[in-house]
Amino acid sequence: PGTLRPEEVDLMTGDLAGRVLDAVVGWQKLILVDLGTSLGEAALAVLERAECVVIVIPPEIAAMTDARRSLAVFRDILNVPDNRIELVLNQRVPHPPLDRAAVESILGRKMSVSVGFDDSRPEDAALAGGLVLLRDPNSLVSRGATDLARVITASLKLDG
Repeated sequence: PGTLRPEEVDLMTGDLAGRVLDAVVGWQKLILVDLGTSLGEAALAVLERAECVVIVIPPEIAAMTDARRSLAVFRDILNVPDNRIELVLNQRVPHPPLDRAAVESILGRKMSVSVGFDDSRPEDAALAGGLVLLRDPNSLVSRGATDLARVITASLKLDG
């Protein structure tokens, strides 16, 4: 959860995030929240209510330490069971330093979804004011997003 302007950041409290979720949960099957990389009070309020947590990980050496730490925090501090965590491998470059097998070995977990490198399609779609999923449904990013949607709906036992 975030704010539109930096000066509003102090307004997004854990209590406010929780109240927003409580208000919305009654009329939505699925609520998707991008928490970014920080675990502030508002993010923790969201995570406490989460039925499924998706962690997006680039196949880069520097990201492995952060990913392992994040998994440990979710498991050991926030008590999020492994079966509620889905891992997504996000290949942002054409030739990443680590392949899927290496990432899975380092993390000791299987990736739920792999999103392949898709050249400039995501940026092109954003610059055009659209979504790559709508502009090019067969692109690697579109297929990865579709696969992730299937994984989440199956994890939450939702009707497609």
